[in-house]
Amino acid sequence: MIDTTTVIIFSFLAALVKFLIAYIVYSKNKSSEINKIFALLFFSQGIWDLGKGLMWMSTDASLALIFGKFSYTGYMISIFIFPHFAWSYLKRKNFMTHHIRFWYMPLLVLIFFLWRTDAIISGLLAPENSTYGFGIQLFQYEYGLIYNYFFIWFQSLALIYCLSILLSKYLKTHLKEYKNRLKYLVIGVSIPIVVGIPTGVILPFLEFRIFPHNNILTTLMSLFIGYGILKYKFLNIKPLHEASSLKVNRKEIQKCPIDIGSQYLVATENARQSAYNVLLDKLQKKSYGLIISTTKPSLIRKEFNLKSTPIIWLTDSETEELSIGSNEIQQLFETISDFTKNIPNSVVLIDGLNYLIQKNNFSKILFFAKSLKSRLKENKSSLLIPLEKYSMTSKENTSFIFEYDFLPSKTSKLLRRTELKKLVNKKSDFVAFGYDNTIESLIKELTGEGQKIKVISLNHKTKSEKGVNYIESNPLKTDNLRKHIKSNTVAFISLINDSDTILCINILRSLSDKIKIIANMHRNAFVPIAEKAGADYIVPSSALGGHLLSISVNNPNVIQWIMDILTHTGKGIQMKELKSARFVGKSIYQADKILGKSANIVAIKTDKGLQQIPDEKHIISSKDKLLVVKG
Repeated sequence: MIDTTTVIIFSFLAALVKFLIAYIVYSKNKSSEINKIFALLFFSQGIWDLGKGLMWMSTDASLALIFGKFSYTGYMISIFIFPHFAWSYLKRKNFMTHHIRFWYMPLLVLIFFLWRTDAIISGLLAPENSTYGFGIQLFQYEYGLIYNYFFIWFQSLALIYCLSILLSKYLKTHLKEYKNRLKYLVIGVSIPIVVGIPTGVILPFLEFRIFPHNNILTTLMSLFIGYGILKYKFLNIKPLHEASSLKVNRKEIQKCPIDIGSQYLVATENARQSAYNVLLDKLQKKSYGLIISTTKPSLIRKEFNLKSTPIIWLTDSETEELSIGSNEIQQLFETISDFTKNIPNSVVLIDGLNYLIQKNNFSKILFFAKSLKSRLKENKSSLLIPLEKYSMTSKENTSFIFEYDFLPSKTSKLLRRTELKKLVNKKSDFVAFGYDNTIESLIKELTGEGQKIKVISLNHKTKSEKGVNYIESNPLKTDNLRKHIKSNTVAFISLINDSDTILCINILRSLSDKIKIIANMHRNAFVPIAEKAGADYIVPSSALGGHLLSISVNNPNVIQWIMDILTHTGKGIQMKELKSARFVGKSIYQADKILGKSANIVAIKTDKGLQQIPDEKHIISSKDKLLVVKG
């Protein structure tokens, strides 16, 4: 039995349900335009129900009128948001979507008339005079001229318009997954239109009223649409094994082997073709793949004979394909994350990163690249990105490329070794002074390639190891060093104290002008001293610990890093640790602006540890240390 108390209670319950649905959908993806608009839509619907409940509970007519106008404010806002939601979901482009502020201007006028005049709500009928029937006695709106001659029709037309464009797309599309996504929206929007307009607008206009029920209808609508969003997240990525026969260039594949959980920039002459070739090889071996591209999916399927592999189209145009807008970076990140989490060992190809860089600021895309790299490593999945001519400054390009390995890997190593030929060749005599994790990594790299090395240290392994001659001796005694120095010696120095390293450099340089010296320095303040002492190359520990954050901080592959450093030295790129004093109280974004083109912040050391590509909003403290790339 419907009574006054039941109607009031259900109004508050409807508000609570809508607030919860709005929050849940928004929290799933706070940066998605669709999720934001949906949340605003049903938050305003919740305001409508909350205001009505408070109006009906009130015993004072003037207070009830305030609550009634508060309620109707939420309702009017929701009416204007509905078309905006439909346009955004369908990615429909028109004058209003390009100038959305014009769409909301009439809303501001209506809200003004609602609160300042009697033109929309002229007053309230007292509960004892209400015409709800069924024994229900509640405050009831009395409408003014603008409502009766404009808004009553406008609200109906807006809802009918939304239903028509969604239904039209539902009937026209031949994609089953797209139909499933549209189905929930069509059903949800049709409930208040098919039932609500006749019973809530037309019948009352004909002076025939029934008990208040609009909150029931709109709650059902919010449940349907909310379920559709949460179930499909607007991108129902169903992993499928490729069903067609694929042509793979085997010779090229041999040059481009990839490891599970690694991320690559494909740097061949035809990078795009090579990246797809690597993906096709994995698909042919029954791995799952996901393609993100600026090219229309049907053209990609035709070009590479793909049938089943999901393709996300990076586009701001209206389409029934699986698509993501150019500014929906968080949506893209979550979509890739969910796919690889559900399907480990999968391969993701992003064909169009330059498009995202052009449409967004660089810091946003760099943070996306860093976050995606970490997430895919967790999900044991691989990433392929064709190397394009990116729209970056030189310092941005330097920061970006070091996030990835290169394909083909052999070519990449050859290029680095070519840079090293002046320093290292088959006739070189390798000698390491000191023994720590750095030297240990160096030993593994050199012996793994058939090279031999001597290690001069008082602290080293005693076991026998092929290719390594451990010599227990003080690396700071001139007579000890003289025995092991030749004209073709390449010396690697990594001692605990920088002062000892500088002393070792001095001794070695006094013994020979021809040997090459590479020294690891722990403090940047000692770098220029080490250079004056005679070191050919200085390896700052701040750079060593990070390799621009592309090598594990705890387990650096040192020789590979040294090769990289030498390559970058030739290109005029430097790595440096900055003191934070001049930036204290400023955000990372502000600090990067101050540095301008001279350097780019790639990491920050805080009391919580090393943060790779930190949040732009992070406020720098006096204890923080900034790691930058200078190029």
